[in-house]
Amino acid sequence: MVSAERANYLTSFVKQRQEIYGDEVQLHLHMHYDLIEASGVSVRKESKWGKNTDGYDVLTTSYTEEELGKIIAWAIKQFQVHGFSNPSGYRAGGWFADEKVLQVLQNQGFKYDASGREKYLWGGILTSPWDLNSLSQPFYPDKNNQNITSNNTFNILEIPNNGADSWAYSGENMLNRFYQNYDHPIIDTPKAVVYLSHPQWFQSKESQDEAKMELILNSIDDHLYSEDKGPVFYVTMNDIYELWK
Repeated sequence: MVSAERANYLTSFVKQRQEIYGDEVQLHLHMHYDLIEASGVSVRKESKWGKNTDGYDVLTTSYTEEELGKIIAWAIKQFQVHGFSNPSGYRAGGWFADEKVLQVLQNQGFKYDASGREKYLWGGILTSPWDLNSLSQPFYPDKNNQNITSNNTFNILEIPNNGADSWAYSGENMLNRFYQNYDHPIIDTPKAVVYLSHPQWFQSKESQDEAKMELILNSIDDHLYSEDKGPVFYVTMNDIYELWK
């Protein structure tokens, strides 16, 4: 449980980032037990990908559509209570979002989800519902197969995490994903490369996140439109939504 003092500090920190740097503030949830209880839903302790004892690694997909509706509605209310606008984007804890989760997000008025990724095996036993790759671009998922688009889609845009994450991947691997998409200085159609990192880990002696992201961003800087070096822009997830919607 986060103390009131810690909660106030984090709220102020996020607001300052939003006001000073224009950071986009959206919703990301792990199924922590105290959060689930606060939303009025009975805690589930299976299925999970690890050995955490606080619900962090319990799959979002373990909950029913009705339960997820209550959990998401409670989370939206917390944005309002703490002086933020309602979130319009979502990323599931552990990227575990399936068609059920996407339906709940659509019902709650979200514009996009950013949980899409390549197939992955968690804890050696749990397979991701996603099966995308480094070249996957934003799309509207089919209601019966979230990995494709069709004439029967959700109204929520999927923005894949196609650049991978700095917790599990090397900086070289992540940078290579950028160049897989940026294979020519002339881009005929928009392409998005989305990275995931955890800035709160940058100062940790055990983490290499900062070094990886510096490697990636310094190289991408060589192609910035703002410096007349190429067609690359840094954008928010909502910017991507506006381009692809």
